[in-house]
Amino acid sequence: MMERESGGTTATMSPGIVIAMALLRHWRLLIAAPFVITILVLGFVLVRGRSYTAESVIAPERSAGPGSGLAGLAAQFGLGGPVGGPSEPVQFYGAVVKSRELLRQVAEAEYTTTRGTFRKDSVRGTLIEIWDITADTREAAVTAAVKALRESVEAIPDVQAGVLRIRTTARPAGLAEQINRQILANLNEFNIDKRQTQAEQERVFIEGRLEVARAELEAAEKELAAFYEANRSYQNSPRLVFEAARLERRLQIRQEVYRVLAQAYEEARIQEVKNTLVVTIVDPPEGSAEPAISLRVLAMVVFSVSALVAVALALVLEYLREERAGEIMQLADTVARSRDLPASGLIARLMGRLLGMPAGRSGGARTNQALVSGTGELGPAVHQEDRTASRTAADGL
Repeated sequence: MMERESGGTTATMSPGIVIAMALLRHWRLLIAAPFVITILVLGFVLVRGRSYTAESVIAPERSAGPGSGLAGLAAQFGLGGPVGGPSEPVQFYGAVVKSRELLRQVAEAEYTTTRGTFRKDSVRGTLIEIWDITADTREAAVTAAVKALRESVEAIPDVQAGVLRIRTTARPAGLAEQINRQILANLNEFNIDKRQTQAEQERVFIEGRLEVARAELEAAEKELAAFYEANRSYQNSPRLVFEAARLERRLQIRQEVYRVLAQAYEEARIQEVKNTLVVTIVDPPEGSAEPAISLRVLAMVVFSVSALVAVALALVLEYLREERAGEIMQLADTVARSRDLPASGLIARLMGRLLGMPAGRSGGARTNQALVSGTGELGPAVHQEDRTASRTAADGL
């Protein structure tokens, strides 16, 4: 609460009324500042160019990839658990999209775009050149471009649907779509290289196992052939019949192992040179670019923030005004006690100009009359009147 002395009575004002009065004294600032700042920000955005967000949706294929031959071999012998299994989940592809190596390739790729909204001249180059990234070394510039890309690229996996949404933000709209398309191209190249590398490693492994299986198969065949030659009438002996069955089973197992390994070896050779798409593009990025934020929303946000800043600035100015008024009031009391006529008149005029009240004029006139009356001293009543006038003027803030 704030108290004001006037004519022997005390008037009390609530803090809300005091703040409202303080803001009303700066109504021009409160009205002009938000509008001016909002217009300047919108003008800057329009001249610099609006940012756009392009989106694409991909679905990793669930078909068996490298390792399918080993998985078939394990299934043939009743071994649980897939070896190689289906392709990685969408979370893996989301991490690959945000990886430094892939973003580096995207930053060093070439694009064709325009500069700003009003400049229609075409420019071609890497993102480092288009974004005017300057650094001491080439590696530092690439690192800065990768950091900027990581902030403007989103990878949103949908585990239930099995798809991955890739969003890229840039300006203008065409550049955002080109960056998104380049990410898809680099992701496909990564998958092809990864699959071919795995297929090569698998082929080398299966090739070694195939040679061992071929040798074991040939040994089993020779052993059974030697048994037949040595025992032409083995059917008459139960022991020889059992031995023949055992050798035949061993030969069948060796034949089956060799057949599965040979099939896996051929599949690995095919995967090693296969370069088809590993992911399916559900929604392409072309034509999907939309403004990252609408001008209406941007204007509302900027206007609200600037209005709050203007209110805070108005309260600070009012606080400084009250501080100056208090200092002048104390100085006026000191001068009134020290019988300094010129200083008293000057302070009275300063109070009148600062507070916009005629108190300084009347108080100064009475002070001048008291000093000129011949006594050269200010009476107690005059001192009390000047102090009351000063406090009343300060309370008017």
